[in-house]
Amino acid sequence: MFCYNSQREFPWILEVFNLKSYHFCKITEPLIRAEKGLWREVIKHLNQIEEQILECHAWKDDSPLWDVISRAQQNIPQCKEVFPQWRIETFQESLRNDDNGNGAASVAHPSPGCSRSNQGHLDANRAALQRSSAPSSPEASGDNRPPRCDSLALFFRKVYHLAAVRFFDMCERLSNQKGIQKDIQHKIWTCFEHSLVAHIDLMRDRHLDQLLMCALYVGGKVTNFEVINFEAILKCYREQSPKKSHVYRRVYLRRTAGQDERDDVIRFYNDIYVSRMSGFVKSFCSGGRTNDIVCLTPLPRAKYMLNSPKRQISPNVKLFVSPLKVDHFVTPERHTYHFSQSPAKDLLRINETVRSACVDVARKRILLDGDALEDKPPTKKHVLYEKIEAFVRGRQDT
Repeated sequence: MFCYNSQREFPWILEVFNLKSYHFCKITEPLIRAEKGLWREVIKHLNQIEEQILECHAWKDDSPLWDVISRAQQNIPQCKEVFPQWRIETFQESLRNDDNGNGAASVAHPSPGCSRSNQGHLDANRAALQRSSAPSSPEASGDNRPPRCDSLALFFRKVYHLAAVRFFDMCERLSNQKGIQKDIQHKIWTCFEHSLVAHIDLMRDRHLDQLLMCALYVGGKVTNFEVINFEAILKCYREQSPKKSHVYRRVYLRRTAGQDERDDVIRFYNDIYVSRMSGFVKSFCSGGRTNDIVCLTPLPRAKYMLNSPKRQISPNVKLFVSPLKVDHFVTPERHTYHFSQSPAKDLLRINETVRSACVDVARKRILLDGDALEDKPPTKKHVLYEKIEAFVRGRQDT
């Protein structure tokens, strides 16, 4: 339907075939992986549909996802349980990278807007890290267990991936592209992950970005990071998603008298989010216990959030292809001829261009199929011209 420019938009197709978005999400990635020759715009369209499912459609009240969660023998997976070890970065690794100068400039140094109290908070965390550098258990040092592969874990892997992409983008926008310290990023991400793992019902009939915005605000509040406030968050979100004003203006609150009560994200934060998360968030306050930093969950590595455009042509051949950047190779003037559609004057213009090339100044020799690959330089340049003339005559005869 997308290829034929249909006016129907997702999720219309789900209503036609009586499908649930949670089940539909399971087939998009296998389809893209199996069909190697898909048009890039089609792949982009399918990815956008999957994002819509992950951010809101799968969390509807009638979604089968809630039945899967209730029947699951395991808890809601954490980020470290669904990603391999090389795709996540622990809080201790972040501080070591910053101290060694290996981190990016945007996270290795505090931004100019950062307060002195916030800098002291980071120094306190570093001191606590040195005191607790020797883990007492394998869990503290990080294990090498393979990630969970059940259906629920695969779904949350996609959810965490999507949330991480938007999280890093929001962090960059909030600090005017100067970056937010990894110390604060870990606290914000830990709050967001805890809201999913311990309070998954907060996502019922809501949007993934709503919990992400609340986590950004509460993380900035407990760390005294002045840059992060709701006004700045909403401004950056409008830049990130300009067509999604309903996400922060019409947030589901509760159902009363058979009708849904909705309001903006600030009221959702004050009435619902704070009451559910206040106990957990207090552990991040400056007066909290020293060993509270060990509860900070790993952060997905930002450099692995974007997929590479390179594609392997065959599992047995280590040859990769990537999209051609045509902007650097397009000639100033292009002539296009569509058979059975373009007028005859377009073909005449192409022929004139080919004829003018025959009498043009000598250019670098192009090896064609009939040219001999010899060590000595060619002495008869008319071979190329003869081939071009033969091509022109063949075009004129047709």
